[in-house]
Amino acid sequence: MTLYDSLAMGVTAPASAGIGLKGLGELRQRVAATLRLWAGRASGRRQLETLDDRMLADIGIGRSDAWAETRKPFWRA
Repeated sequence: MTLYDSLAMGVTAPASAGIGLKGLGELRQRVAATLRLWAGRASGRRQLETLDDRMLADIGIGRSDAWAETRKPFWRA
């Protein structure tokens, strides 16, 4: 089982793994926050694809800007 698997399943690492229990909790929180951020970006970009030109104009961007944003990978801001 990898550290990632342990985090996903909520299993704590043994003390010999070199990660303290407090550190593991903090790491789990940072990983969860990063995953939420990435999911939010992906969702927002999918929604942006569905907007028509009038709606894009309302938020102040053009079709080409929207297209460029929706083509970015979810991990890129």
